[in-house]
Formats: sequence, C-alpha cells, structure tokens
Amino acid sequence: MSKKTNFVLKLMAALFALTLIASACGDDDDSASEDAAVLADNLAAAQQDAAAAQQRADAAAAEVAEAEREAAQAQAALEEAMSNTESMDDEAIAALEEQLAAAQAAEAAAETAAAEAAEAAAQASAEAAAAAEAPVSITIAAANQPNKLDPHFQDGAMRRTMENVYERLVERDLRNPAIFVPRLAASLPLRLDDTTWELKLRRGITFHSGEPFNAASVKHSFERILFDTELGSDLLEQVETITGVDIIDDYTVQINTAGPDPVLPARLYMVQMVPANATFAGLSNDADGTGPYRFVEWIAGDSLSLTRNLDYWGSPPQIDEVKFVFLPDEQSRVSALQAGDVHLAVGLSSDSVNDVPKLFVRDEGIEYPYLRMKNYEGPLADYPELKVAIAHALNVDDYIQFIYEGQASRPNCHIFGSGVFGHNPEITDRPYDPEMAQQIVADSDYQGEAITFWANGTRWTKFDELSEAIAADMMAAGLNIDFELQPWEVWLDQEFLTYPDPEPGQPGPTRGDIFLSSSSNELQDGSRLGSYIGNTILSSYLDDTLEGMLADAAGELNPRDREDMYHEIMEYTCDNVAILPVLTYLSVNGGTDDLSWIPRYDDTARVEDMTLS
Repeated sequence: MSKKTNFVLKLMAALFALTLIASACGDDDDSASEDAAVLADNLAAAQQDAAAAQQRADAAAAEVAEAEREAAQAQAALEEAMSNTESMDDEAIAALEEQLAAAQAAEAAAETAAAEAAEAAAQASAEAAAAAEAPVSITIAAANQPNKLDPHFQDGAMRRTMENVYERLVERDLRNPAIFVPRLAASLPLRLDDTTWELKLRRGITFHSGEPFNAASVKHSFERILFDTELGSDLLEQVETITGVDIIDDYTVQINTAGPDPVLPARLYMVQMVPANATFAGLSNDADGTGPYRFVEWIAGDSLSLTRNLDYWGSPPQIDEVKFVFLPDEQSRVSALQAGDVHLAVGLSSDSVNDVPKLFVRDEGIEYPYLRMKNYEGPLADYPELKVAIAHALNVDDYIQFIYEGQASRPNCHIFGSGVFGHNPEITDRPYDPEMAQQIVADSDYQGEAITFWANGTRWTKFDELSEAIAADMMAAGLNIDFELQPWEVWLDQEFLTYPDPEPGQPGPTRGDIFLSSSSNELQDGSRLGSYIGNTILSSYLDDTLEGMLADAAGELNPRDREDMYHEIMEYTCDNVAILPVLTYLSVNGGTDDLSWIPRYDDTARVEDMTLS
C-alpha cells in the first residue's frame, strides 16, 4: 500500500470519527442524569479524537515535507540531465520529466491532504471545546399555551412550540418560502401521472420514542387526518384532495389525489410526521417527533420545556435547552424581556417596537384581516351595492398609521402576500372616499335595516381596536351597524362550531351579516381563496361563476396557465367584493441583543434557526 493511499485511509477514518462525535448519543435521554452521562462520554470521546486528529495532522505535515524533498531531488536530477544532453538520450530525459511530474503531483496531493487533516483537527478541537461548555438555554415568552400537543391541529400556540419537535416531508426555504426543499423526504415529490405522486424517504431516522420513520408512519400521518373521525383534524381542508397513501416499500410511498392537484407539494408541507402507532390520546399531552428537540414537560398555564435531541439525524442546533413561558399580557412579555428573564418575546404589537432591545420582523405579514359579507340573505344580499360602499368607507391608511403604528400595509385587494402563487400585481384596493360611500348608500333602496357585525378582539393582534374603527367608518357612511365584539370562544362557537345543518347549496353557519376574521396562507397558493367562497364553513359568499373559476384553476397543472387563471380570479373577486381584505399587519417579536434569528414566514418560533452569542 502506498504512503498516499495509507494517508487517505487514515484521513477518512479521522473524518468518520468526527462524524460519530457530532451524532453520538446515549440510548435514552429521558432523565437529566442519563443526559449528563451521555454528554460526559461525548466530551471524553471528543477530546480523544481531537488529540488523534492532531496527531494525524502532524503526520500529514511530515508527509508534505518528505514529498517536497523528493520533488526537489527530481527537479535537480532533471536540471543536471538537461545541462549534459550529450550523455542523455530522449528516452532518459522523458523518464526524468515523468518522475518530476509524479513527485510534484505527490507533493500537491500531500499538501491538500495535510490541509484537510489540519481542518479536521481544528474541527475536532472545536467539538471538544463545545462539549466542555455548559448547555446553552433559551427562554421564549408567548401569549398562549397549546390546547393540545398533537401536530395535526392548526392551533397557533401548538405550532409555535411543537414545530421544534415534529418535522415534515418537505420544507420551505427559510428566506424564500416559495422554494421547497426536502426534509424527511430524500427528494422532492415526483408526479407520476395526473393523480399519483411518488416520494422517496430518508433512511435511518427514528422518532424520539425509538419508533422508525418509514413509509408506514407517512401513511398513518396523512390517513389519520383524512379518515380518523375521533381526531377531527382541522388540517383536513388542507389535504382533502388526497385520497390515500400507498406503501411501495419501507422508504417509498405513492400519494393519490382525487384529481389533478398542482398544490400537492404545498400540502405535504402542512403535515408533520407522527409514528405509525400514534393515537389521539397519546399525542394530546405528549409529543413524539423526529425533530431537533424532544418534549420534556408541559405545565398547564405556565410553561413548556424541550431539550436538544442528541440523536437528531440532521445538523445539531446551537441551543440545548428551550423553555416557553406563557404570558398572555403583552406588557408582561416585554417586561420579562427587559429584565433579562426571557431571550425572546413573540406575538407583540406595534405598541412595543420601541421597548425591546432588538426587533425581529418579517418584511410581509402572513395574517390578512378581512370582512366576510353575506351575499345570499340579509341586507347585503338585498342591497349588494352596500358592499362597494363599505369598501370606500374604510379608512385603511388611518388603521395602519394609528392602530398598527406603521407595522402594517395595504393588502391591494388580496388575502395573501405578493410572494404567493397567483397574486395579481395589477389590482389595488378601492380608495378611501367617505363621500362616495355615503352617496352609494343614499342612492340605494336601503332603509336602515340593522346589519350585524361580529368580531373578536383577542385572537388576532389589535382586532378590538380595528373592529371598532371599521364599525365607526361603516356607521359614518349611513349604515345601521349592530356591532358586537365577542370573546374568542363565543365568536368561534357562533361562527364555526355549533350550528344547524345548512340548507342544500348553502355555506356554513355565517349567522352574522359581516364577520371580521383573518386569513393566513400557509399553502402559499392562490387556491386558498377557495376556502372562503362557496359552500364551505369559512364562506359567506355564493357565486356560481367564481366557484367555477376556482374549480378550474385548482386542477390546472400548467403553471403559466394556472397563474393567469388566478390573476383573473383575483380581479373578479376584487370587482365584486366577494370578500373585503382590510390590511396585513406584521408579526412583531422582540429579543435580547445576543440573539440572532431569522423569523419564518409562518410566524413560528423554530429554535433551530436561533443562536445566542
């Protein structure tokens, strides 16, 4: 075996040892003492491997010196031969040139290997230093605690915490959420035909309980949402085009859809993976994911704790221990941040932007407050022109300036952002024109019938102030607004949960004539508008033409044609005031000066994206 081959093998062994350092963990980290033992073992191993790596680096440096000596000798021999060409034939000179080239190549290879060995030694030394440090901990203050820990519910507080525990098949890029990247999937989904997609899975991944991540867990993760009536997942509307999942082998699945579904990759993003044996009862108050953090404890009304998953398959996060504390009062969250009791306070309003050491704000909001206005019965059905009057009556610029203090912007007649597929850049909001609004009302046959307007003041940022301002502007236009600001539980129950069966062809409950709600668009696709139009629980608007346009676009697989279709849909929706987007406000978060973080578009708090200096 040549010295070069032997050195490469030694270098590969060193790098393999360093890989083991990064991924090593004990069999079970359920208790603090076992975690400490694992960390101690990792420290000892890291120190030993750092010393060994340094020895290999020293040996590599010696290899370089030897190669340099041999190259110098070859160069000298060639120069001597060239100076006495009479005694050397062409064949001998060619042999010397070949010998010199080989020596120079060996020298270059030795230098490269030595540099790699030195880098490996430095990395091993850094690993050892990191292992010797105390665990890095972070405390995050949030307004609300989860209702349950099951990842197949769209509870915002659950998502904020459990995003750290559970993972998806595909992920959205941190900086550009329009780009999909594989996560638990080995590659992005492949469309086999109009209704079948194939997905390859990563191997060697386990859930925190030790259960394997495989095709069976993928099948169960989707089909419990689709078919488990006990679960009753509110994710169903996000994946209801999926009819089932077929297992091809342990690490290959095929996902079947009822028809062509160009949004399938985005639907995969909505579903986090659970073990094949996961149950409704088991995941309500416990958690079992594949993610970089393990669930430790949930003290109802107080806090939720996570710890770094030492057996994580991916890149290890910098922060070891995570604690979410639940402080419903915004000023309490800000005060805790100012006092240094927490590192991050999430879900703040614009009131707090000058009171925190460091601001973390995305460029564009994900929440789009909008008005649902019933068009099939009641005053707005009898006098549809009143919807246009309302669109001119709302002083949105004042809402942005005085309620959200600049941390908001106009929606331009959309309920989703400019980066979402289907956004139409050519349409804008109707201008604020109170005189026009009054004239439209006066010219109509409206006789002052009461128009019920329901809103909730706690679920979304500053909805109490926003709804009161909207009610005042509508009244100023000459409308008789019966305004009711309801507690969250009452609003949710009245509008979405308990209601009689709708009439055939009618949408869900929609007891109020106008509802102030908020739209988020985790799918990042224009098809989300279909949730708010037609016979759905979120709809107050019936329109055969618009419903047909939405159905056609939902099944169009050609991206350019589909985008053109959504541009037409957005223009039609705006012209007819099918729904009335009001504004979009930014998610404001405050942190300490030593925290680095890029907030994700979906307003979660993933600790893997954070570092503390």
